[in-house]
Amino acid sequence: MWDLQRRKKIHAYEGHDGHGVFSRDSERLLTTTAVVFDVTTGTARTGPLAKSGTDDVVASPDGRFVAALRPSGWLELWDGTARDRPARLPSSLVPGGARYGDRLGAMAFSDDGRVLAVAVNDDAVQLWDTEARLPLGEPLTLTGQRIDALSFDGTTLHTVTGDRRQVLDLAQDRLAATVCRRVGRDITAQEWHTYVPDAPYRSLC
Repeated sequence: MWDLQRRKKIHAYEGHDGHGVFSRDSERLLTTTAVVFDVTTGTARTGPLAKSGTDDVVASPDGRFVAALRPSGWLELWDGTARDRPARLPSSLVPGGARYGDRLGAMAFSDDGRVLAVAVNDDAVQLWDTEARLPLGEPLTLTGQRIDALSFDGTTLHTVTGDRRQVLDLAQDRLAATVCRRVGRDITAQEWHTYVPDAPYRSLC
């Protein structure tokens, strides 16, 4: 572990593998082997995330969440300290789902931590609402080609495929305007009650 400002090595750890991610305050390094390294003291501890193995981890920029990808395909949402798991995220990717067995890849949180994006089978992206703990629809096929990396800029999701970049604006007001423009009409009362039965009807366009 290096201090880039002082340009010197501050800690070295033997016998550890995997890869990891720093917390927002850069005080901890969380690895895929569920070891948490304290940057200040140099100590290491193994947390509850260690159970079942972890293929990848990513931390939200706001420090509230850590997402852990399990070898089973389950995606788990943990608190920012990786001590408590408030949710396992459902979707068509879990056992019994239509896309169970599809490979999960790169992960990224939106800047406010409210949206989690994960590459699916290399050529699509599944979005989750981290507040509701629910998927935002089915995986989106953006390019039909391998997605090498994901990144957010505010509410805009960027995907990289080779030397090509795809941009998806996820701001709710602009998403609604885009849908209305493409469909050419507002949602009907019947459609509303079919898909949003627990809320009173309102115009979206």
